Amino acid sequence: MVQKANGKETEIAVDERKVLKLAKFHRIRPLLFEYDKKTALLSKKNKEYLKIFVTQNALKNLKDIYHTKKLLQQFETAGIPAILHKGLQYQFEIYENPQLRERGDIDVLVQKKDVLPCINILKDQGFGSEILNPDQSETEIGQHIEKLLSLNYIYQLPLNNKDLLLDFQWGVKSDFHSFHFPYPSIFYKATFKDFYGIKVLQVDKESLFWLMIIHHGGKDQWMRLRHLSDLSAYMKNYSNQIDWEAILVTARSYRLQQVLLDGFQYLKTLLSISLPAPIEERLETHENRVYKMVFNIWQNCTWGDSRFELISLYIRYLNRDNGNFDPGYYIKNLQHHYQKKQAMAYPEKYTPTDFIYDTIKLPIKLLRNK
Repeated sequence: MVQKANGKETEIAVDERKVLKLAKFHRIRPLLFEYDKKTALLSKKNKEYLKIFVTQNALKNLKDIYHTKKLLQQFETAGIPAILHKGLQYQFEIYENPQLRERGDIDVLVQKKDVLPCINILKDQGFGSEILNPDQSETEIGQHIEKLLSLNYIYQLPLNNKDLLLDFQWGVKSDFHSFHFPYPSIFYKATFKDFYGIKVLQVDKESLFWLMIIHHGGKDQWMRLRHLSDLSAYMKNYSNQIDWEAILVTARSYRLQQVLLDGFQYLKTLLSISLPAPIEERLETHENRVYKMVFNIWQNCTWGDSRFELISLYIRYLNRDNGNFDPGYYIKNLQHHYQKKQAMAYPEKYTPTDFIYDTIKLPIKLLRNK
């Protein structure tokens, strides 16, 4: 890569392998592709790789939009309020160029009372999972779903059919998380708006903000630069339409003030983005106690590789917004939070002993993978 400084051209060595690894980890490959058009950062081989990926990402978006519209219409026909969450919603509402956002599955939110009717619709559409066998009777499925709904640490069910990977959710947080959020309120405030030619239920701009803060900050702790890309896109669209003084008050009541301020601090320091005056003022006294840990994860692409790193990060986060922090409560719930797959499949059998065994086994798995 050639960079100009004081009128002279200087050759800068770029570790392209590391750049691509970071872009993949942070899920910003389309953004890297656009950046490379302006900077000629990458070799011809890696440019071609990104071009192919971006094309595939765009085709996946078109396919997912088509099938998601059909699914949302089926829920609407059945009288079930269903809200599109995260990926496709962000692309549609806050990104000027939707293809710049790299994404994976489809996230749909429903109310807890509507889970079983939704499951029946999804089963008819060929959706299944490890715990939703298409050959099961409605009675068996109903019993299993009722069991899941009784477990407060489970609020989502990954499903798939030949067309979609679906993260089906009836909440946005586990009992493990110390923050609060009035989940039913998003349905009361939601209205029908256009979504690629059809009317679907969509959250208001303030609920959209809180759902982003909860997922990207409260749950994932801003572990990927895509999270900051989403927050930046939101601010570009809605910054002047939000009462930020009220947001800060609400953030404290939700116990989300620290992660909210962390996210804005990253926007300011890393992306040089101007922020609303109340946020700027509050950042002057904000202390980000986990920045070094987060930055190390950003640099080393290790999010999720170490269970102990995850636990340490969560505990440090939780302790900041929760004045009555009870370590015993979270230790008790760790087995559910970090082993959802097993807990969801076999909730009555998964024990603390299983969690300890999985934790000990993890380094061996990582070494084998490497």
